[in-house]
Amino acid sequence: MNLKVAVEQLDDGSFQASTTYPLALSSAGPTKESVLESLRQMARERMANCELLDLQIDVSSSGEHPWMKFAGIWQNNEMFEDYVESVEEYRLAANER
Repeated sequence: MNLKVAVEQLDDGSFQASTTYPLALSSAGPTKESVLESLRQMARERMANCELLDLQIDVSSSGEHPWMKFAGIWQNNEMFEDYVESVEEYRLAANER
């Protein structure tokens, strides 16, 4: 398993290291090697009793998307085309600045 680790040297010369997903771990110590070894040990201990899985979630089976009720509300609205044109004109003018 490979983890991305952020290591930083603190003002007092010591080091701090941390990881995020899938294991949120952090360690501090006198040397870079010591904090990395500490993270390795913590990761081994954590992974000894857990397993990483991918979970697929089928959102289509949970019903209609909550924003679908708004789909097409501007279709046949004469003012909407004017609005879109105004936005385009504004963007073109802003890009010329």
